[in-house]
Amino acid sequence: MGDIRSATGGKFLLKLDKAGSCGILKSCQPGMYKSAVVEIPDATGHFVKKTIGAPQLDPFQCEIGIHSAGKPLQNWFNDAVNLKTSRSGGALLRADFDNKIKSEITFTEALPTEITVPACDGASKNSGLIKFNFAPESVKTQMASGDLEKGEVAAAQKQWMEQNFRMGVDGMAEGCKRVTKVDALTFKMEVTWDQVGHRRTFDIVPSKMTFSNLKVTFSEVDAADWLKWYDDFIIAGKTAEDVGEKTASLEYLSPDLQKSLLTVNLHNCGLFSLSMAKDDKEGGKSVRSMVAECYTEGWTFNWGV
Repeated sequence: MGDIRSATGGKFLLKLDKAGSCGILKSCQPGMYKSAVVEIPDATGHFVKKTIGAPQLDPFQCEIGIHSAGKPLQNWFNDAVNLKTSRSGGALLRADFDNKIKSEITFTEALPTEITVPACDGASKNSGLIKFNFAPESVKTQMASGDLEKGEVAAAQKQWMEQNFRMGVDGMAEGCKRVTKVDALTFKMEVTWDQVGHRRTFDIVPSKMTFSNLKVTFSEVDAADWLKWYDDFIIAGKTAEDVGEKTASLEYLSPDLQKSLLTVNLHNCGLFSLSMAKDDKEGGKSVRSMVAECYTEGWTFNWGV
């Protein structure tokens, strides 16, 4: 049976082996096999024979709400940012609008290769989603039946809004009182394939892991703490880990702003740029703001859902 692509509408439920349900995804593009065309010229050079090379598997590209992310997915993300190569098999179930399961894509030895936590914006009315990719070693698609659990469907209806957040930096409480924007943060795990000659499919091997920079926009009236860090870290060169680097935190809050749904702790942050924000409103009507950019060397996730 041929691979089954996602249909218009419907729902995707992600499960990990030995861990259980990860929650219902907002969207998913399943990874599929593809092969490159290989050209083999004959002895005369007048004719080219064509065939295909070994199949390569695209990563699964997914989005999920913070409320929907189940404990197995949380633990998988935690292992990734803690630099643990936690492999897992699992299944992706596709259901229709009536929550009837129609097909199942099983996968083996998958690694989370990219995790992006959403941007925050105090002026936004939009909802935000966690985006993540994972790369398995193999997949198989088949028809399936059954029903999604009502509790999982209900959790998927809850949304986190981009305006509900709190930003903090150690020793800079005053400087973080009026943070207006924080750009999305992305963790990446680069992978390669162990291409053994006599095999048709290959093992996946993790290589380089990276954490994106932190970019914060805040009111100019709160710039004193940031300017001191700028003078000490960039101008004076006090960049030692125990002197100049700081720990920051980004909290994704519930609608009443009382509960942290997810806290991203950013370790060994170093300030490398401080600038005035561009005034996008005509006539200079924007609140005067500054933009700080920091490198980060590692993260930890604390989940409140």
